[in-house]
Amino acid sequence: MAILNTCCGCCNVRTGSMVTAVVMLIVCGIDLGARFGYTMYEPTATYTGVVLDGIFALLCIFLIVGVAVNNRYMCLAWVVAAIVYLVLDMLLCIVTTVMMLVAAKTAMDDFDTITATLATPLDNDLATSAFNLTIAMTIATVWVVFVVVAGINIYCILVVYSYYQNLRDTEEADDQPS
Repeated sequence: MAILNTCCGCCNVRTGSMVTAVVMLIVCGIDLGARFGYTMYEPTATYTGVVLDGIFALLCIFLIVGVAVNNRYMCLAWVVAAIVYLVLDMLLCIVTTVMMLVAAKTAMDDFDTITATLATPLDNDLATSAFNLTIAMTIATVWVVFVVVAGINIYCILVVYSYYQNLRDTEEADDQPS
């Protein structure tokens, strides 16, 4: 029995799975474009993201084909890949948070060294508070975006998995003797 019977309450899970595949393919394309359009200081991160987006885009194409020909295994492959992609995305957010906290500590140490050499002293408490607020808001933004995107991805995974369950149940019913 499927987890969901409809997608967004307005269409069946087969249509929802097709929409999921197309939307995720577009998102992968946008993400790939952003990665190529934005030069990072660490090319390894860019290449890793390109490879992951490329693999996920290929699996989105598999999902489109799987839905078109009612192939449950292609749908299941997308579900597994989407879960792995979601976990990797969460790990990326954790790494980003840790890197920002380490960079903030280093930057504050450098800031204290620089301000100590100035002829006119700065209000270190005010500067420290502003800097900490900026770091906290940036980290919060990263996590809010992740939670929103993860929620949408989890719903899409449930839609595609429900379609997979419908296909499985149909195949099992066809295999039953009359």
